[in-house]
Amino acid sequence: MYDAGGQWRDRASNKILRERSKVVQIVLPGHDEDLARLNEIAEAYKARFKQHSVITIVRPACVSF
Repeated sequence: MYDAGGQWRDRASNKILRERSKVVQIVLPGHDEDLARLNEIAEAYKARFKQHSVITIVRPACVSF
């Protein structure tokens, strides 16, 4: 997890608002249920931090140590 900057457009005023944000990087094994698990995490994050949306990016990776 690391700090980032986010922005969104307020529908009422049509202004772009900026706020501090976090990037949470999660590495999963590539099972069929991974997307459902990520969606659960995103929903929990929205509820805890009172956010309207959370972006989720899923991409394959090859890693080794």
